Amino acid sequence: FACLTSTHRRAVEPVVEAFNSLLVYPGESEGLEQSRHVVCLGPLPNQHLIPAMNWCRDALGKRRFFLVGSDSVYSHAVRAILGDAAPEMDVEIVGESYGTNADVVDWVVKAVEKIEDKPPDAILNLIAGQANLTFIHHLRSRKITPARIPTLSFCFAEQNLRSILREMVGDY
Repeated sequence: FACLTSTHRRAVEPVVEAFNSLLVYPGESEGLEQSRHVVCLGPLPNQHLIPAMNWCRDALGKRRFFLVGSDSVYSHAVRAILGDAAPEMDVEIVGESYGTNADVVDWVVKAVEKIEDKPPDAILNLIAGQANLTFIHHLRSRKITPARIPTLSFCFAEQNLRSILREMVGDY
């Protein structure tokens, strides 16, 4: 039982295979691959992101999405999957931004500027870890609120969510 991200899982997989062992990976998975030595327990994009976008379109009337995420295998794979699915869903990915925790402030500022330049109807947040806090704080500092542009977050850790809960009222 190990690994936090798809990047970690992919790095560990050759070792697990070399020792004919089993890795149980609890995190979200992009799918798109299989191994007899890896069991992924987390949801796939077609199990939670696509239904969330459909709900957002149907319940909230949102059709234009901005994708923000950690610069990871998962975020980039999800972008490709959503890009393929978007026309069939009658929605559009109007922008995207990816970054790392190493450059989080600079990256978040640039991401929010992109959101302000070409406002979407909703934001799909695939940021992992502490960078979520910086992103939400910066959205609010720029007056991007749930009433204006709701954010659907998929990778929040419980302890991070607890510390920012009041700022996220109205988001999903």
